[in-house]
Amino acid sequence: MADVFDTKPSGQWKFKGVASTLLKSTTLGLDPKKVEFASGPDLKPTHDAQYWAEKTRGFDFSGEDRVPAELYNKILWEGMKGTAAPATKTRFSKVEGDDDKDGK
Repeated sequence: MADVFDTKPSGQWKFKGVASTLLKSTTLGLDPKKVEFASGPDLKPTHDAQYWAEKTRGFDFSGEDRVPAELYNKILWEGMKGTAAPATKTRFSKVEGDDDKDGK
């Protein structure tokens, strides 16, 4: 197994990035002579741009970590799968409120 953090790699591990076939139907103008697409069927979008814009209205895509991850994942799941997203699980436990109001 290769260690991705190894600063002296063995050269046995290789990675080659390819574009999703979904990108063929976009207006990006990707030239199939210059871009290698993934093998398999040509995927089609589940919704148009207006649908996604409406679902993500108010999101700040200007930088990393500015979009609420759980909500974004829920929107992606429901938009791609067409079913309700499964309940999210967290490793943190819920902290109950202070019932006696003494602050302790």
